[in-house]
Amino acid sequence: MRASAKIRMAVDAGLIVLLPILMAEILTGQEAHEWLGVLMTALFLLHHAINWKWWKSIGKGGYTPLRFAGAVINLLMLADILALTVSGIMMSGFVFDWLPISGGMILSRRLHLFASHWGLILMALHTGMHWNMLFSLGRRLRKKENTDGLLVWFARGLALAVALFGIYAFFQQNMADYLFLRTAFVFWDETKPAWMFFIEILSIMGLFIAIGHYGAKILRGGKKGRMKRKGLKYLAFLIPVVLCVAVILWLGTGGGNAPTDSWGSSNENISSESLEPPAESEPPETAAVNVEDGFLSIPGGTFTMGSPESEAWRSEDEQQHTVTVSGFYISPYEVSQEDYEALTGENPSTFDGNNLPVDSVSWLDAITYCNLLSEQAGLTPAYQIDGETVSWDRSANGYRLPTEAEWEYACRAGTVTPFNTEDSISAEESNYWGNYPYMIEDNYFEQENLETSPGTSRYETVAVDSFDPNGCGLYNMHGNVGEWVWDLYGDYGTDEQTDPTGAQTGADLFEITCVEPYSTDYNTVLEQAQRDQNEQARPELASHVENMEQYDIILLGYPNWWASIPMPVATFLEEYDFSGKTIVPFCSHGGGRFGQSLTTIAKLTPDANIGEGLAINYSGGASMPSEVSVWLEANGIN
Repeated sequence: MRASAKIRMAVDAGLIVLLPILMAEILTGQEAHEWLGVLMTALFLLHHAINWKWWKSIGKGGYTPLRFAGAVINLLMLADILALTVSGIMMSGFVFDWLPISGGMILSRRLHLFASHWGLILMALHTGMHWNMLFSLGRRLRKKENTDGLLVWFARGLALAVALFGIYAFFQQNMADYLFLRTAFVFWDETKPAWMFFIEILSIMGLFIAIGHYGAKILRGGKKGRMKRKGLKYLAFLIPVVLCVAVILWLGTGGGNAPTDSWGSSNENISSESLEPPAESEPPETAAVNVEDGFLSIPGGTFTMGSPESEAWRSEDEQQHTVTVSGFYISPYEVSQEDYEALTGENPSTFDGNNLPVDSVSWLDAITYCNLLSEQAGLTPAYQIDGETVSWDRSANGYRLPTEAEWEYACRAGTVTPFNTEDSISAEESNYWGNYPYMIEDNYFEQENLETSPGTSRYETVAVDSFDPNGCGLYNMHGNVGEWVWDLYGDYGTDEQTDPTGAQTGADLFEITCVEPYSTDYNTVLEQAQRDQNEQARPELASHVENMEQYDIILLGYPNWWASIPMPVATFLEEYDFSGKTIVPFCSHGGGRFGQSLTTIAKLTPDANIGEGLAINYSGGASMPSEVSVWLEANGIN
């Protein structure tokens, strides 16, 4: 074999080996991933330099179907590698972090994710179309006449088995989500061993290599576009494979009824008409005349709190039970930025506007605002605040947050449906992601079944007096901003209750805050988080635990940022002596689960005991309450 042929084979083999490795950044780490990406780009360019004659002849001669298909795939691959290179440089935290590039992190990540998965398929198709050129195994096997071709058919059977497993892996890896931009994050299953991931990726490559190989055979057959009889046989062999892949692509992009799990049977779509409503609540009477401060008087009553089991997208923690609430006062509007700033001297809101609701305030901020409002009105504050500990003086006549039961009672305004509009709420009635109305997940491709058609997503808050009020005269009880209530999280229970105030865990709460807070703009905070991660920064904290020595168990909660802990959490862990203490971690994530965060926590607190962790997806899910209970029990926490 000539030296040039050996170099060509070495380059091609290097590209094939690097391809599945680059699909597993979480295993290699970001820095190694970047360097491997640089190597991949270099080999790709070298591959094209070696095959320069193809580029020289691209505009010459006639184009057969095979040549046309090959040219399209080659040009798409070139564009794909260009997209991967540019987006990789934009996101680089190691190899190209010296370049003065900033901004566009969201677009770059989406483009990189999109191009990497299409690159896997395009390179596999390209490899399949040139399989005979790369490997002459089939010809060598056919020369072994004493085997009667058994090895040839064994190889074909093995190839078919790989392709069939590739179909399963394609579905298992949710490839369609990445190919059609249905997700901006890589969802990594930590319960799956690394070797299984690589087997699945290799089998997906094998599937498309087979499609490319047999597709080329079909396109190569016959003169003047006429296909030989042998080509028809290949076509007959390929038809079921192509149909199977098409079905998987259709299912992966949302076609048909979504299954309950990878292989489960489909659930029936549940419309609001099919729900069996609970016993009628006693609706509040028309709100009383406004009191002097503009608050509305809500008469007491009895209602069914929670949601029926038949309600779509219901969580297990919404168990229905009968609740009686006494009469109370509530503002008809969310607190405006003008009112909040006039009282506190601060306005932390993301969106600026006097009549817009104040946002980006913590629960403690809301408690403090209530006390300031009481002091301004000459009333007794409802809350006593001692550091991070808050207690409620029920005898005080000052302003307070509603309880969860009061809020739901006022929000429902006598209705028993998922929304107080009775029908599915529309973007003309509330400020929310209007292009994703209720039940869109189950009716994405047949929207005539929806009560409410997709509408406008405003991507910003609206004035506190926007839209029509509900039956109690309250505005924006659905959408716009989230609203704080008094209660901490706790299971509802099934017993009838009167004026419940929620569960108290008994644990002291501490919020890790920074002297210079992160941006509330999503694109910006992504860049800030990655920058701090790459630099291993230690942001200065604005609050501190004064008596850490008295705690033996620390429940440490954090979001998964770039497969690790946020850097302010690292500052917190390095600030105190955790020797002999137990740290029980829990994190929220978009698919990466703990990432490398548990290892990081263990390194930063080498003398602490690390309890069993809990990873919860950002979307929560119906099983979350039971998962939390099991997790606490596993760590010996009541």
